[in-house]
Amino acid sequence: MYDRSEPNNKLVMLAGIGLVLIAIGGGFAVSSLFITSADKEIHEKVWQTPTTELNQMKAQTQVRMHEYGMDDEQAQKIHIPIERAEEMLVEKMQHPESSKPNAQSDKLSIQKPVKKK
Repeated sequence: MYDRSEPNNKLVMLAGIGLVLIAIGGGFAVSSLFITSADKEIHEKVWQTPTTELNQMKAQTQVRMHEYGMDDEQAQKIHIPIERAEEMLVEKMQHPESSKPNAQSDKLSIQKPVKKK
């Protein structure tokens, strides 16, 4: 035995509209939760006050970028100021023939430039 009565169109339409509204409301709720938690994470990780460790790392980086120094004395590795490295690169690009290695220069010799007043 089957139910041969016609479906209640109003009831079906109201149920469909209700389900659509619930889905839209759920989407908005999930979206707002995501945005709120993302804003909180960004604030905690990006905008909070830098730690002492980060400040020390920044200071060390500034020293490495703007001063001469020895990285590894045994391997005889040094670091030079970024400005001087840029000058050397420009010189090398302007005069490529003079930057070819020769028998006399086995090691790079870098001298501190005299500061101009």
